[in-house]
Amino acid sequence: MSQQTSTQPDFEPRKIWLYVPNIIGYIRIALSFIAVVFHKIPIVFISCYFGAFILDWTDGFFARKLNQCSKFGALLDMFIDRGSIATLQCALSALYPQLQILFSIFLFFDITSHWVRTN
Repeated sequence: MSQQTSTQPDFEPRKIWLYVPNIIGYIRIALSFIAVVFHKIPIVFISCYFGAFILDWTDGFFARKLNQCSKFGALLDMFIDRGSIATLQCALSALYPQLQILFSIFLFFDITSHWVRTN
């Protein structure tokens, strides 16, 4: 039977779901959904999107500070980032239909570049 050292973080899967950075990620998901629902009310959309943007910085800060880095957290953060960008691109496409192709191209390159970087 192997023993864990005291410097090694506890990687029990149930605990990873409740790491502070991951909880911040769940809040970012909620803010993105609120932004989508209220995309026609600019102040709500911008506030939610900006809040999610600030929380994107804080989740990384807390992951390092609290030694709560995990593969799940890294993937969660990347998927939320891509979802947030997609949300913004879709909202902009709805507001500016004449630029929809341009926003679609930006979204394609964003997703493709991150896929290439992770593979």
